Amino acid sequence: MDNSERKESMSKWETKYDVIALGELLIDFNQAALNDNGNYLYEAAAGGAPCNVLSMLQKLGRKTAFIGKVGKGFFWRISKKKP
Repeated sequence: MDNSERKESMSKWETKYDVIALGELLIDFNQAALNDNGNYLYEAAAGGAPCNVLSMLQKLGRKTAFIGKVGKGFFWRISKKKP
């Protein structure tokens, strides 16, 4: 591939996404409510720094992509059941 072909190829890639993140998908636990005993209840949500940044950038109108891997633990299994 010569330089002109490389530039053309990169140009196509650059216009498809504004930001691409490489990382791992983690589970964030967010405070959701208090139970009857006054203890905090938490909900599990997909997160991790790369995904959180991409999520906010998407809300600001940017086109984003994520490159990573999700483990096959408990939260992966229950997340597959959600629509």
